Amino acid sequence: VGASPVSKIATGSLNQIVVRGESIWVGARDGSIYRSTDGGESFKRQKKGKLQLFGLEVIGDRVVLAAGYDGVILRSVDAGRRFQEIENGASGYLFVITVAADGKTVFVPGTGVLWLSRDAGESFRKVNMPVGGYLLHVAQAAEKAFYAVGHNGVILRSNNGGIKWAQLKTNVKRPFCRIVALSEDVAVAVGDGGTIVTTSNGGDTWTKRRSGVSADIEDVIVGNDGRLYAVTARGDLLIGENQGKRWSVMPSGATTHLWSMNPTDRGELM
Repeated sequence: VGASPVSKIATGSLNQIVVRGESIWVGARDGSIYRSTDGGESFKRQKKGKLQLFGLEVIGDRVVLAAGYDGVILRSVDAGRRFQEIENGASGYLFVITVAADGKTVFVPGTGVLWLSRDAGESFRKVNMPVGGYLLHVAQAAEKAFYAVGHNGVILRSNNGGIKWAQLKTNVKRPFCRIVALSEDVAVAVGDGGTIVTTSNGGDTWTKRRSGVSADIEDVIVGNDGRLYAVTARGDLLIGENQGKRWSVMPSGATTHLWSMNPTDRGELM
């Protein structure tokens, strides 16, 4: 397991990567959005940066959603050639965008709220959450079951499609950055200081796991081989097995802050 740079497309942070076949989308913190149509060999800037962007998602072949600073949600229906700002009443930072399996339900987490769409991002409604502070990510566990994670060790669960949420007890104070659900009952959350916790009972209880790193874990995904993969702020690549109960640290070849990862159809990780 190792890593090699494909190409350098910008200076500064690249916060989010989305892989859809040979099309690869990358969102930059400066607000720029880049696209590759040749599997990452080359990239073209689709949108010039203005405001900081932290979330990026692609629905089908045409719809691109982006979210970031000052409550901005952008939507394109022509594969990123033109973007329209979606009026939503949001303010502050908006973070990682999640699109549910139905391709229509979209979550954009903010500070103590979620912005929820049922029409693939054409419009959003505000969902007040039972906690304050930054919420960073939402993951789907079943048709109507979702998890949300954020600062102060917060993990929440909704069983009705994201309308009502309940906070779960984690005994963790550090921020959680991402969560991935392996089934309706099994989930893995990662966060600052090398934190990893798992549940096998739908979030009723969470168990801390040894990550082998002290750096912030920024992202976790399920690879094409069924194993879990995570990246850290120090360029570490973590591999998780046995539903996230056992982790090993592998040299990634990177020496910089890694924010996001996605599997490709060819079995690679980007």
